[in-house]
Amino acid sequence: MVRQFKSAGPVSRVVASAAISLVVATALLMPLSASRAQALSAALPSHFSFGLQASPADAWLTNSGIAWDFTYQYLAGGVNTNSGWETWNAGGQFPLYYAQNAASKGRIPMFPYYELLQSSGSCGSCGENQRDITNLNTPALMLAYYQNFALLMKRLGPGTYDGIQGFGKPALINVEPDMSGGYAMQAVNNNGVCFGFCTGQGNNPGLLKAAVATTGYADVVGYADTYAGFTQALAHLRDLYAPNVLLGPNISSWATGDDIGTDSNPATNGAALGQQVGTFLSQTGAHDVLFDDPLDRDAGQYKALFGQNRWWDRLNVKFPNFQRWEQYVKATSVADGGKSALLWQVPIGNQYFDTVNNTNGHYQDNRAEYIFGHVPELIQSGIVGAMFGAGNSGNTVESDATGDGITNPASFCTTDGVSSGQVCNTQVSTVADDDGGYIRMQGLAYYKNPVPLSGSPPTSTPTLSTTGTPTATPTSTPAVTATATPTSNASYATSASASPGSVTRGGMLSVAASLTSSATSSGLVDIEIFDPSGAKVFQQDWDNQAFTPGVARLYASTWQVPSGATLGNYRVSVAVFKPGWGPLVIWNGSAAAFSVVATSTATPTNTAVPTATNTAVPTATPTRTSVPTATPPPPPYTSSASVSPGNVPAGSTLSINASVKSTTASTVGIAIMVKDPSGALVSHTLWNSESFTAGQTKPYSAQWTVPASAPKGPYTVTVGVASVGWGIWYSWNGNAGTFTVQ
Repeated sequence: MVRQFKSAGPVSRVVASAAISLVVATALLMPLSASRAQALSAALPSHFSFGLQASPADAWLTNSGIAWDFTYQYLAGGVNTNSGWETWNAGGQFPLYYAQNAASKGRIPMFPYYELLQSSGSCGSCGENQRDITNLNTPALMLAYYQNFALLMKRLGPGTYDGIQGFGKPALINVEPDMSGGYAMQAVNNNGVCFGFCTGQGNNPGLLKAAVATTGYADVVGYADTYAGFTQALAHLRDLYAPNVLLGPNISSWATGDDIGTDSNPATNGAALGQQVGTFLSQTGAHDVLFDDPLDRDAGQYKALFGQNRWWDRLNVKFPNFQRWEQYVKATSVADGGKSALLWQVPIGNQYFDTVNNTNGHYQDNRAEYIFGHVPELIQSGIVGAMFGAGNSGNTVESDATGDGITNPASFCTTDGVSSGQVCNTQVSTVADDDGGYIRMQGLAYYKNPVPLSGSPPTSTPTLSTTGTPTATPTSTPAVTATATPTSNASYATSASASPGSVTRGGMLSVAASLTSSATSSGLVDIEIFDPSGAKVFQQDWDNQAFTPGVARLYASTWQVPSGATLGNYRVSVAVFKPGWGPLVIWNGSAAAFSVVATSTATPTNTAVPTATNTAVPTATPTRTSVPTATPPPPPYTSSASVSPGNVPAGSTLSINASVKSTTASTVGIAIMVKDPSGALVSHTLWNSESFTAGQTKPYSAQWTVPASAPKGPYTVTVGVASVGWGIWYSWNGNAGTFTVQ
C-alpha cells in the first residue's frame, strides 16, 4: 500500500471476496513481444539490482560510493490541482531533470505515477478506493489525466516537444500503485466496492468503467471506456512518445481481498491468489514489468504506533512469511506472461544495529535483511531487483534524516519476525545513518560480486545421476522452464557449504547441505554442481525423503574433481522436488561456492560438516575426504557451550553460555539451538551479524524455559556459525552441550 503523500494513520481496506482459481501455470518465463523484450533486455541490468528512493538533491547515493542501479521519485499532486509534478519545474521538466541526473550517475530512473487519488474530483471526502474509481470515471478530470501522462512521456521519450529535447534513455513508470493491481481488481471481483461503476462481476478489467474515449482526447479516442481501455490508452501514449519507457502495474498484497502480507492461516494458497492477480493484469494494456511493495512502512512502526503485527517470519515456519509471499509474486508473474518483478518502497529498518530501536526514524524491520540474504531465492521467484525507500514519515531511512548523528542505544532481543527464538540487535554503528549503516554496508558488499540473473532451475525431469560420479559429458544448465507451483503448503529453508573453498584438479570436494521443512512433507532432495560456464558436472539425489516440521535434515556428498576440470568459480545448487522428480518446490541456485585451481594456492577451510547425532542423515552418504595437504590449518571457527543446570524439570528455565572463536577477521551469524531427544529443534537464538577480529573469542548467552509438555530425556545444544543472511554454514557444533529434562 502506498502512503507517501498521505497522513501516517492506518487506512482500513474493504475486503473483497473473490473466487480463487486453483489452476497454476507451468512456465515461469513466457516470451514478450520481440520489440518489448529487446527494450527490457536493454533497460534492465543482467544482475539482480538494487536502488533507493532519492530526491534530486540527495547526495547520499553518490557519497556512498556504491554503484546503485536504480533511483526513484514519486510523481504526484494531482493532474488538475495546479500543484502536481508538471508545476515543479518550468515546462514540466522535473522528470527530465531527474532522469538526466540519474543517468549521469549510471542509474535507471523509476517514477511511481500516483495521480488519480490526489486529483480534484467530486468524491474528495470518500475513501481511497471510491475516490480513485470515481475520478477514473470523471471525463473532464481524465482529459487532464491523459494530457498529463502524455506530457510525461514527451519529457522521457526521445523526441523534442515544446522546444525541449526529451530524455530518450531507459526509464520505468510504476503506474498508479494501489489502483493498478489493487482497487481495480477488487472492484470487478466484488461489485460491493465498485460503487456503481461496474457492468458485471468477474476477474476481468473490462467490467470496470472508465472515462477514455468519452474524454475526447485525440490520442485515446479509439479505446473503450473501461479499465482495460484506460490501461491500453496509457500504453498507446507510451508507444507514441516514449518507446524507451517500461510500464508496469503494482502487485498489491491485498488485491484479491486476502492480504498475503498479514494472513496467518497456514492453509492460504499464495500461488493461487497470485495467479488470480496475474490473470487480471494479463487482460490489461501492454506492460513490461511488475512492481511490488512488500510493506509501506517499517513493521516496527506499525507495531509501536498502530498496534498492528506486520512482521513476516524470517524462518519461514509460521505465516505470514517470505516464501509464501514469493509464491504469490511468482504466480502473478507466471499468469501475466512471465513478467519480471521489481520490488520498491522496501522498508529500510533492520534488526542488526542497536541504532534501530523502534523510535521515530529508527524503526525495525527484517525485509531488507532477508532480501540481501536471499537474492538467488528471489530470482527464482521472478524478482530481478529491489529498491529501498520510506513510504511514510518517521520510517527508517539510509541517511541521517533525523539529524541525531551516530546513535547506539542499548541493544535488545525480540521475538518480532521469528517463529521461534529471538533476534538481538547487538551491532554498534560507526556512521550517522538512521539505519545504523546497514544498507550502506550490504550495498558495498553486494556490488563487489553482484548475482547474475542467468541462473535457472532445472526442468522437472532432469537427467538422473545418483552414483555421485559425473558423466563424461556433463549436462548443460537447462533453460528456464519452471514447473507448476507446488500444491503442498510446505516451504523449505536450505543452506550448504563446500569444503575446501579452493580445490585442485584431482582433489576431493565435500558438500554439506541442510534442509528444514515448515510442514510434514516428503520430497526428492537434489544437489548439483555447475562449472564456470554453467555446465552441470555433478549431481546426487535422494528420493522420498520424509521431513518433520522444523527438523533439519543434513545431506553430504563428495566429488573428486576431474584432472581436466575447468579452472575457475563453481557453484552448488540445492533443490527439492516432489517425489519421483515431480514439480519443483524450491531451488537454491547459489547455495554454496568454491573454486577449482591448478595448484594448491590455499589450504582447505575444513568447515565442519554437521554430524548426524540428532538429525537424520541419508544412508550411504559418502565419507568426507579432505584435500591432501601437508599441514592443515585449524578450523576457522570453534565453539563450545555449557548448560546450567544439567538436569532440569519441565517448567523450569535453563541458561546456555556459549563461546565462539574465529581465527580470521570476519562478520558472521551466530546461532544457538536446542534439540529434543528426537532431534527436533525446540529453541534457538540468533545474532544476525557478529564481527570478529582475528583470534577473537566472543561469549553468547541464551535461556530456554522448558515447556510443561516437553519430552523427558537427553537434549543437545548446537552452536552454528553461518554467513550473514544464513545462506552458508561455516561451522556446526552439533554436540556443543547437553542436558536432561527430568
